[in-house]
Amino acid sequence: MILLLPLILGAGIALFQIQKAVKVADFRVYNGSWRVSEKMDLANNPFQRAVIARIGLFALRESEVLYAMSSQDSEGRPLEAKYDYEIIGKQLDTRYWSFTLYGNDFFLIDNPSNKYGINLDNIAYQEDSLTGDKTFRIVISQQPKPINWLPAGNTNQALHINFRLYNPSPSVYENIKTIDLPIVRRIEKTDTNL
Repeated sequence: MILLLPLILGAGIALFQIQKAVKVADFRVYNGSWRVSEKMDLANNPFQRAVIARIGLFALRESEVLYAMSSQDSEGRPLEAKYDYEIIGKQLDTRYWSFTLYGNDFFLIDNPSNKYGINLDNIAYQEDSLTGDKTFRIVISQQPKPINWLPAGNTNQALHINFRLYNPSPSVYENIKTIDLPIVRRIEKTDTNL
């Protein structure tokens, strides 16, 4: 029993340090409500390696994909399953992209539809009549929606959105701090047209 105490204490300290590294986020850049892992230095940054091991299973290098994570809406409020949200954006210059919704534990949210993400292949776009840009609107909700729906499950928990940009163009890499990433907006009860 005496030998277990140092192990338990050491594990607790390690988890605390990992959580602290997540909050400091010294290896991420910010763009709106998104935190982007611009450089995946898994060989030399032990805190980044520990964070990725905890919440980013099977993460790829930044040369293949950029990971953008949002845990708050565009107003800075934490994302919670009890609210509905919309992700509004336009097609970016990347070979492929996807949105995946995670719960408190950074794992997929159990839901009766077994739907866990939306990507370039299964989204319904709208074309902007002025610019010709392809735009999209994704709804996060506990209640089913006819198109572009990400289920928030049936529990009240914190939510985390992972936006993956696979093989983005050099201009996306060079301008990741300023490029127009999608906005995440809470849908208020007064929004009758949504």
